[in-house]
Amino acid sequence: MRADCLGRCWIAVLLWLTPIVAAVPDTRLADAVKNRDTQTFHALLKERVPVNTSQPDGTTALHWAVHWNDPQITELLLRASANPNAATELGVTPLSLACTNGNAAIVDALLKAGANPNAATAGGETALMIAARSGSVPTVNALFEHGAEVNAKESRRGQTALMWAVAEDHPEIAKILIEHGSDANARSATGFSPLLFAARAGSLESARLLVAAGADVNAAAPDGSTALLVAGGSLVATTTGQQIVTTPSAHESLATCLPDQGANPDLADDSGHTALHFAVQTGKRQLVTKLLAHGANPNGQITMPSPRQMFSLVDEMLWEVGATPLFMAAKAADADFMRALAAAGANTSLTTKDKSTALMAAAGVGRTEGQTLVTENNALEAVKVALDLGADINAANDEGWTALHGAAYNGSDSVVKLLAEKGTTLDVKDTLGRTPLSIAEGAKVKDTIFVVHQSTADLLRRLGARLGLKETEAK
Repeated sequence: MRADCLGRCWIAVLLWLTPIVAAVPDTRLADAVKNRDTQTFHALLKERVPVNTSQPDGTTALHWAVHWNDPQITELLLRASANPNAATELGVTPLSLACTNGNAAIVDALLKAGANPNAATAGGETALMIAARSGSVPTVNALFEHGAEVNAKESRRGQTALMWAVAEDHPEIAKILIEHGSDANARSATGFSPLLFAARAGSLESARLLVAAGADVNAAAPDGSTALLVAGGSLVATTTGQQIVTTPSAHESLATCLPDQGANPDLADDSGHTALHFAVQTGKRQLVTKLLAHGANPNGQITMPSPRQMFSLVDEMLWEVGATPLFMAAKAADADFMRALAAAGANTSLTTKDKSTALMAAAGVGRTEGQTLVTENNALEAVKVALDLGADINAANDEGWTALHGAAYNGSDSVVKLLAEKGTTLDVKDTLGRTPLSIAEGAKVKDTIFVVHQSTADLLRRLGARLGLKETEAK
């Protein structure tokens, strides 16, 4: 008896010490569909291999069949009781994959097999949101026929299907969503409304649908940007190689129709930029005309440089505090804009915070050589307009720069000649003792060295300037 007892004890100990080997999931069916091996797939299906066994990340054979847009394999799997609500570790279901592909036939088959139209991925995206992004009308209709929730929000960014539709410029989808009760004034986690998404995408038809559905045309994002501001040319800095440039999100047709829908042209973002500022900067003539016709204030002054708009193809200094649309037009050397703004009541005496005038901007103060699209001929015409509007030719900003300093800095001989003919002071010094002539000759003050413009320096000397590099007191 004792021996039997000891034997049983040893057997128990050995069993306890023996590692327990878990059964390895049979993923052959999922692997076959993944590899598009139809021969193996059919053979395994005949063997009645479990159809819902998933790969390590939760992907099943049905996921792969839908991914490959294969309606025949999908139908066979569903007949074999494949689970239409199987989800991967990221919450991706076969239905979400079908909606990504925009395959209405497969979507319909999955829904009839019991797929949940409101199941969400790990990020909270529902099938309806994904279908709205892909732009398949039949898919969206099928989802609504099976009870899709129209105003659901995804968890990460709080966006609705309507936002996804207009952001991808699918007005036909937006129309269906609105007809099913989508909230035209919903807000995402970042404070964007569907109309703001439409403005950013330049989706004119979507914007019209949203306004007709009651969207607040003057609703603003947290930074104060309205649909008019966004569509009118709000700038977003992007990186291209070693250079940082700006890409205007200006969609003139959309922006131009918004004032007629009640958009307030004088609403500004948190840096004081209005639609008129942006329209002038991005050269949108039709929009400038429309804004002025709707009474846009031509004397709005920006209150701070916007982080999104610190760089431009014209000049980063364009965004100096206090700049008006007229100042911006002068900086861009757009004489036509300058005349239109003046005719609309622009105050030509307004300056930036550092007391730079429109004349200085037109002549080249703050305009970086080699980083501007302004031609000398355009600058000359803009200077003429500024002078015709009564600009003080000898006004100086806080650094002591006059219009002549700017012209000399840019090597604009024709502008220098015009300013001299109009009586500008030739030997005026800035706060560091630099004259226009010394600047044209490449003056070095502290760590600043200017590009030599010999023809401009020679012209200034012929005009009577004397305080060049040798004569100036600059150190």
